[in-house]
Amino acid sequence: MSNTPKRLWILIGILIIGTVVFFIPSQPSQPTEIRITSSSQTITVNTLKEMTHLADYIVVGTFKSFDSIWNAARMGDGPDAKPDPHHYAEGRLYDFRVNEVLKGSIPDRTIKVSIIYAKEEQGLNINGQPTRLMMRDPHFVAPVFGKKYILFLTKANNAPPIYGIPFHPYQIQFDGAGKAVLKKPNSRPIIEKKQSGSTQVVITHETDFKINDTITGKDFKQIKAEILRATKR
Repeated sequence: MSNTPKRLWILIGILIIGTVVFFIPSQPSQPTEIRITSSSQTITVNTLKEMTHLADYIVVGTFKSFDSIWNAARMGDGPDAKPDPHHYAEGRLYDFRVNEVLKGSIPDRTIKVSIIYAKEEQGLNINGQPTRLMMRDPHFVAPVFGKKYILFLTKANNAPPIYGIPFHPYQIQFDGAGKAVLKKPNSRPIIEKKQSGSTQVVITHETDFKINDTITGKDFKQIKAEILRATKR
């Protein structure tokens, strides 16, 4: 597992602003274009054994629907941490139907799972003005409703109970034949365009996400047996 700073957001998604290049237009009436490169780090795991040991909860079930958006930025770690009034991280809440719990204790049949979609970057200076921009989290993996999953989770909030993401990858999806597909974040740069007044901001999100996938292709029974063996050690 890679070494990373202490996390501020429940889903690990630390965006670090890198190179900024200004392109000055030849005509004053034309908008200025600013190009920003952001690099991203996350906690990564490489084996099913690591995923099992590091997750507080492991559940089998299906994503049912999108619920709402909340500010997942917290003033510290743990499910009792207070919301951070000075930072914003867009957490998308999904209703997940729990069919089986492989690790931890979850009494509810339906839980809310928070996946960070974007966060507000406050440290930008555009045309001499301090600027806040919402930046996409390049590690976001959209769930597919109705598909069978195994999720590896942590507790993001106690009241109301919300479950979050402790590392990447954390989703194992199963196809119609019961074969596993490890859902990984995009390893290629993502281009995002934002407008700030008359200035167009072009953001290139770079990620160093690389793992050796040893899970895809296995069947559900095999993966479940490996998880249960790991939880007993």
